[in-house]
Amino acid sequence: MINFNEVVPSADQETRDFINQFNGFEIEKADRKSVTFTNGIKVSYSLDVSDMGLGSYVKNPTNALALPIQVVVRVTIDGVYATSFGCMSDDDNALCLLWFQQQAQLGYVAEKLAKSNAEAKYKRLINGVEPRSLKRG
Repeated sequence: MINFNEVVPSADQETRDFINQFNGFEIEKADRKSVTFTNGIKVSYSLDVSDMGLGSYVKNPTNALALPIQVVVRVTIDGVYATSFGCMSDDDNALCLLWFQQQAQLGYVAEKLAKSNAEAKYKRLINGVEPRSLKRG
């Protein structure tokens, strides 16, 4: 498991604080670009291209502030927009993308477990209850 307080040491603390606020929430489902928690919060991202950042990069490719591609994270709760967060450096981009990658892996495990539990419950219910038309007595 990645420790997001240590990985990508040059990422901003603000970015760490933003992604760490979701620690402890139970994952309902996740994929490469979004994670949905059981409390109704959904976190997703997009990659936005900044014309201004691209222009700055063309003028000076060594400019650390020239960010042509930005990870933008959006948060909804119960399907309604709550907030968004835009990364301000390539290191912040990397940190957020690593977080989403880890959440996707955890979501896969959560979904497999939920499916397994549902199948087991179904088998218990079907095998433990005799149809009414066949009951004797």
